[in-house]
Amino acid sequence: MVAALDDVSHESAQHDAFMASLHENFTGRQLLLRQCLQTLHDMSSGVLMLSGRPGVGKSALMAAVAHGYKASAWCACAANVLVHFVGAGPASFSVAAMVRRLCHELVGRFNLNIQLAEGYKNLEQQFGCLLRDAALHCSSPLVVFIDGLDLLSEDDEAHHLHWIPDSIPENVILVLSCQSDTRCHQRLCHHDNIVHLKVGQLDRLEKSDVAREMLAVHRKQLDESPFNNQMKLLTSKREADSPLFLQIACEELRVFGVFEKVSEKLKTLPHTLPQLLHVVLTRLEEDLAENGLVATALSLLVSTRNGLSEDDLHMMLSYNRLLDPQSTFSVEDVRNMRLGPNDKLPPALMCQLISAIRGFLRPFTSDGTATLSVAHAAVHSAIWQRYLKPSGGKVETRLHTLMAGYYYVAADGKRDNSWCGNSPQAFKELPYHLASAGCFKELETVLCSLTFISAKCRLAMATDLLDDYLTTGVNPRGGSLAQKKFASSEHVQQYHAFCLKECEHLAQDLKGFPLADEFVITSCPSLLWQLAINEPRDTAPALEVARMLENPSPSSHVSLMELLNKPSLTNPCLLTLAGLSQEMRSFQGHADEVTAVCFVGANRLCSASADGTISLWDTHVGHRVIVIKAHRRRVTACVTDRLAHVIASTSWDGTVKFWRARDGQAETDLPSQGCPVNCVSFHPLDESVVTGCWDAALYIWDISLRKRKAVLRGHSSSVRSVCFSPSGEHIASASLDGEVKLWTAVSGTQIGNLNCHIRPINSLTFSPSGDHLVTVSDDQKVKIWSGSLGRKLRSLGGQDDGPADCLALHPEGEMVAIGYHDGQIRMFDCLTGALLWCMAVHSAAVNCIRFNKTGTHILTGSHDNTAKILKVKAGRQGRTEVVSSLDHSAAVLATAYADRVVAVTCEDATAFIYMVRQQEEEEEMSLMHMFMEQEICQQQEVCQQQEVCQQQEVCQQQEICQQQQGFSQHKTGHMSPLAELVGHDDAVTACSFSVNHTKLVTGSRDRSILVWDVPVSSWGRMNLKLHPTQVLRECHADWINDCAWSNMSDFIVTGSNDCNLKTWDVKKEQEKACFTGHTSTVNSLAFSYGCVVSGSSDSTVKVWSQKGTLITTLRGHRSRVNSCDIHVTVTTKQENATDSSDWATMIEEDEWRSEHDKVKLDKTSVRVRDVIVASCCDDGLVHLWQPLQSEQLACLTGHSDRVVSVACSSNGVICTTALDCTVKVWQPHLAAIGENTGHDAEITSLAYAPGGAWTVSASRDCSIKLWNSNKDSQQADADSQQIDADVPSCQLTVKAHTKAVTAVCFVTAQTFVTGSDDASLSVWIISEVRQRPVVRKLHHQTTPSPVTCLVYTPEGASLQGIISSHWDGAVCCHDDNLRPVITVNRHADTILTCAFVPLNTTFALVTGCMDETLAFTNWTDNKTFTRQIQHDATEDKGRPRQNWVSCVAVDPGQEGVVYAGDSHGQMTKLEKWQVAHTKKIHSAAVTSCVFSQDTLFTASLDGSIKIWTPQLRQIGQFYCSSPVTTMMATPGNNHQKLMCGDHLGNVIYLKWIN
Repeated sequence: MVAALDDVSHESAQHDAFMASLHENFTGRQLLLRQCLQTLHDMSSGVLMLSGRPGVGKSALMAAVAHGYKASAWCACAANVLVHFVGAGPASFSVAAMVRRLCHELVGRFNLNIQLAEGYKNLEQQFGCLLRDAALHCSSPLVVFIDGLDLLSEDDEAHHLHWIPDSIPENVILVLSCQSDTRCHQRLCHHDNIVHLKVGQLDRLEKSDVAREMLAVHRKQLDESPFNNQMKLLTSKREADSPLFLQIACEELRVFGVFEKVSEKLKTLPHTLPQLLHVVLTRLEEDLAENGLVATALSLLVSTRNGLSEDDLHMMLSYNRLLDPQSTFSVEDVRNMRLGPNDKLPPALMCQLISAIRGFLRPFTSDGTATLSVAHAAVHSAIWQRYLKPSGGKVETRLHTLMAGYYYVAADGKRDNSWCGNSPQAFKELPYHLASAGCFKELETVLCSLTFISAKCRLAMATDLLDDYLTTGVNPRGGSLAQKKFASSEHVQQYHAFCLKECEHLAQDLKGFPLADEFVITSCPSLLWQLAINEPRDTAPALEVARMLENPSPSSHVSLMELLNKPSLTNPCLLTLAGLSQEMRSFQGHADEVTAVCFVGANRLCSASADGTISLWDTHVGHRVIVIKAHRRRVTACVTDRLAHVIASTSWDGTVKFWRARDGQAETDLPSQGCPVNCVSFHPLDESVVTGCWDAALYIWDISLRKRKAVLRGHSSSVRSVCFSPSGEHIASASLDGEVKLWTAVSGTQIGNLNCHIRPINSLTFSPSGDHLVTVSDDQKVKIWSGSLGRKLRSLGGQDDGPADCLALHPEGEMVAIGYHDGQIRMFDCLTGALLWCMAVHSAAVNCIRFNKTGTHILTGSHDNTAKILKVKAGRQGRTEVVSSLDHSAAVLATAYADRVVAVTCEDATAFIYMVRQQEEEEEMSLMHMFMEQEICQQQEVCQQQEVCQQQEVCQQQEICQQQQGFSQHKTGHMSPLAELVGHDDAVTACSFSVNHTKLVTGSRDRSILVWDVPVSSWGRMNLKLHPTQVLRECHADWINDCAWSNMSDFIVTGSNDCNLKTWDVKKEQEKACFTGHTSTVNSLAFSYGCVVSGSSDSTVKVWSQKGTLITTLRGHRSRVNSCDIHVTVTTKQENATDSSDWATMIEEDEWRSEHDKVKLDKTSVRVRDVIVASCCDDGLVHLWQPLQSEQLACLTGHSDRVVSVACSSNGVICTTALDCTVKVWQPHLAAIGENTGHDAEITSLAYAPGGAWTVSASRDCSIKLWNSNKDSQQADADSQQIDADVPSCQLTVKAHTKAVTAVCFVTAQTFVTGSDDASLSVWIISEVRQRPVVRKLHHQTTPSPVTCLVYTPEGASLQGIISSHWDGAVCCHDDNLRPVITVNRHADTILTCAFVPLNTTFALVTGCMDETLAFTNWTDNKTFTRQIQHDATEDKGRPRQNWVSCVAVDPGQEGVVYAGDSHGQMTKLEKWQVAHTKKIHSAAVTSCVFSQDTLFTASLDGSIKIWTPQLRQIGQFYCSSPVTTMMATPGNNHQKLMCGDHLGNVIYLKWIN
């Protein structure tokens, strides 16, 4: 703070000296000066604006007014006057620096007890408050003079003047000057409380007065006699009414040496300022003939942004003398130059130059240290027109190259890219001049260097880095194309993004270190390197640090923590708004908390409050327009309709009311819900709303009729949020139990159920496009879901397999059989995606494939005119063989499989039914083979006695066996049809059996469907000619491609080339529903439990309810979908059961009951548990889907408290608010998230297997996850290049307990034990099945109370077993089978942690309790003693807090040394069981502490991981995105790696590099 005040004082002195210099040169304008002073006297507050054309003397007038006011009796104290002149110093052009300086001045002058905000945007808002508070200490108005607003740089939107308060505080006057007709002038003219004085041209008398006083300074005067009126000659010039013209003309006359020719000189002076400047510049060039010295000096000054110091100009001119003026040079050429003693420009010549051009420059301060810069825009323009424009930019580029090279040397004095310079000006100007010179390659080298970034941080210039990446320069060589190429470079963008985060993170990391510690000074660079290496792995900053670590310099010393499982993408959080310092408007008026807000059109805001009122606010003016006393209790929601004409409000009083947005008048209300209402949403197209209530129901209402349209039930807890999709077709609702349900808006049918969060959901919303659904929850997470149902499980096969023509799911859903165009059939495991077998069955394309009811046989049909029956022996891994082949005269197009018959349809309009007895035949053959084996064994026994005879008999028996086998193959391989179906006129493309297999339906290209009775009474007869019992003609407008019979009722669904599907009532022989939605032919369909799935040539798969409601569209195929199938897992329930189905398509059952209430087909109903859809297409890919689930596309973490609201924009940006007082803006990277990434809740425990092959994580989401590295730990250590080898991958997730899993530890390399809040222990074993890990529970044991901690006794202990601690204070020992062995100890309070301490010949068990004690139990004699852990009572603030011992760590290098962390953030070191030292190390509870290679690592709920020496001296720190709940060090001695779990369920892998 002292350093900041010193800088402010120095800058203020510069402005005061600059003002004094301007005041000295002020002449004339006395009338305007008096008018300004009188206006200030008459004003009590407001803005006084002085405006005019360039060169009219605004700055001098401003200085005179400020000086006059301070000297007047109207100013009570000089401290009441603040001045700022743009151009007084290098920082004066920056609006951010100006506001920051004025704020510091106000705080310092008036001793304001206010902490200044960080960042310019925050200071903008704070500036008005500081003016108000400072004015309270002033007996006369506080006056702030700011000159040259239009000269401020464009940074931070300076010309928008956001820093000027909308309402100037009382007793505050702002005096501002700017050029006329500029943006600043236009904005000031619209200010409410403003007085405008125009600074015009000089009149005749003022012109003479100004000229006299200017010449009198140098003791010169002009003759004003009537016959030689030289003054008249001067003042009669056309632009002599400009003070600038007179100043330059007088300066030119002053240096004119021939007195007798002054009149002639006056006559030859041009009439305009540009022409006059041209004459003056010509004269200067003649006076200083040093090889273009004047031209170079002035060109350098106009090529800079903020001027040059005299020393810098001197050195640049010296460098320029050594360069060939006719040749080009590069920045590198300037860097390599060395100036000798004789190479510098002679000081005398430099003084002569400064004296000659001084008239063009801004006034010097009293000490002569002012920056050299051109004073006026007109002079700047004249210099540019004369020296720079004629060359077409070549001279300008040359000068920028020169300045870039000079600043390069000043910043990198050693010229080795170490950037050890200490010149802030050099670091600030180097990027600008590189860009202006078109040296974008060099600019990229500079800005993409962590060493350069570190040097700017060292000089407190980190915020300038952001401007460096956005700099465009002036007329860069190569034009805007080169600049755009530079800006679009991925390399540059990555460093730019890194610098955006740098300031916030660096400040956060430094907060954890003691200010007095030398570590702050020595390790700031390391923190920068740490930030860089933890960028996404393939980004340039991370790669630069990796290269540095691979080849460290001898003098480098870097200590940092590397995040091994860092994200591959950039942080999706674009912006975080914290606190109230960045607000644009603040509205106050409610008497209780504000519960909801919404915009009402563009200019109004509606707010709802717990005080029962609704307020409407004008967002432009900032005041309340209307107060509506709306409800008797808390108002829970307020929303507007699409046109912002009506506001709807809900309340805990059970009412929903509607208000006119224009004037707040009541429009209507809805009948009382009977329970509190939480939420409401307008339909986007019609006059209806949906409400969510405490009774777990949703209600759809017609507003105009005040009538309830539907009640949607399905939630099991209070509905917290509800919204319509943008199309109005769907409703999404969220409940207190973290569940989201999707409904159709028309029928109220539930079509989806998402288990989104483990804690209550506070809000959800659809994106404006309807493509995504966003949910926020108390679990601090923001999750983004696909707006449509349908989650892709996995993809099978590929293009190399050729087109996939057909598929069928196994009846149990475990496998999928796929038929290909080349005649092959492949079987895949649905769970793992593994290929189980592949077999070439046909010689042409496989058109259809079906499983039998038990899944033991497959029926296929092909274009090779055959249908074949295959059997898979010995389950999935057995041998598959063809057991029957059915030959036909044309291609087989469709097949169907029943218990005892199969149906086959062909392209020649024929269809056949075959009788199959495969089960009986196989049993017969099995018995025959068994008999033959017994016979063979008997013959082998006889053979021992009569060898020759026995061999002959065996041969005979084998021949008989072969004959029997051949007979069997002939018997099943060439079956005759049971019946031929006659009736179709064209190819029969589809067939399906009814649920009881007594009827068959066929579909044909003749657009008809025929129903046939299966001839069950004619089993003995063959080759029957059957005719249909029911005929439905002209069912579709084009070919029928597929049909299916419902497995629950007499409904048939058909799909056709006319793009439609239709359902048919078989008994009534009429169409029941038509499904429209596909845009091309429907090629395949399946029907199960009231759900229809269809695949089309439009590359989509659609899922429908039986009524024709489209549930979802599955998109993922790139070509036509040839086949699809569905598997539904159901559980049966009694007819009168009250629980509802998970899937709304169960309305088939409701529909059946409503139409056949008197005739119930079954006394039981079913509940759908899971649904899987399979689809295939021409690209060879087969997709497996979960159509009822939505795809999770992103999970955004960053908030540190409950997320309470969310909003989406049309460009994909998401805004969230949370109880951590932050607003975050996100640009998420949307991609499907795999299941095995992290837990959904806080991670409670981690454990490594002996040898490090497996890791288990436990969580409060009741699950455990098994992790496995690609390489073992030793190999991973040896190969440090393979970072992925260091990061375990999640192999599987298991729901281990019914409540939170609180502890886990390994018993052996393959077995581990878990403990839970459900008061139980479980032992698990890890095994591999088909090269995939599987976890199986071996033992389970209940315990008297919930488990808090688990450890396994170390090797060599006298008693081996599993040690568990519990809520009731017990410490128990179990054997490996969980049989209780002994209760080791019992404490008075809950035990939170335990560990073993090695002693000379035994071990001691140390336990930490909630009663502030550590207990040590000797493992040999079971004797226990305790030690009290103290805490700093001063932090309790009068309210004593209990201190819990939360974690312990044992120093392996020192016997009997134990470290204990507690809930107050302290670390206690114990030596020989005595407390040796206690230190506050974290701001929140210490959750874990572990030792690794004589280094102590601690983790805390404050989100930090800190690194310590054994003496508790901090040597490093790492911040996580959320509180760290548990931590483990990896086993091994060759690395320091950590595995951590946090409050959000993330698993974090870290490596300490020292």
